[in-house]
Amino acid sequence: MKLQTLLAVASAIVSFSSCQKNADDPKPINNGTAKVNFIFKFDSTQVRLNAIGQPAPMPSGNAGQSPALTV
Repeated sequence: MKLQTLLAVASAIVSFSSCQKNADDPKPINNGTAKVNFIFKFDSTQVRLNAIGQPAPMPSGNAGQSPALTV
């Protein structure tokens, strides 16, 4: 029992002592704001897929929708 306690305390000391931040770490470079460009291309004739990527038939009486994004 004492051996387990000793090993637990030793591993805790090693774990907590290894989490020290160095004082000479370089500061991150900030070159302004981030620039992200999202491009969406929709195909109205594409086959509709289910949750696992298999073609899903459209039930009779239901209609599918195609997204129309305006920017």
